[in-house]
Amino acid sequence: MHGGVQVAPNAYHLLVSIFDARKKERITDAEVRASVSQADLKPQTKSLDAMQMAGVLTYGNFFVIRNPGPIRITLDIKQPRGVPRTHVSFEYAHR
Repeated sequence: MHGGVQVAPNAYHLLVSIFDARKKERITDAEVRASVSQADLKPQTKSLDAMQMAGVLTYGNFFVIRNPGPIRITLDIKQPRGVPRTHVSFEYAHR
């Protein structure tokens, strides 16, 4: 999985599922990149690998999260067949 399970104490697995809101269907053919950033630290940007989780397709990778506090996660989602690129950003409160 993503080049091997990360054993660093600060490595966390980001896992996302992507859905088409209009069709109410899971998106299984996207290219997904994620950027994870914390205050005073350089953002980490990685591709999220397509993977099966509990029998359904998800996207994931490991990120190092060093400090407690808010984390900004930004997703760049590219789908085939001319679908416009989607950007999603949200904040996670890491403890």
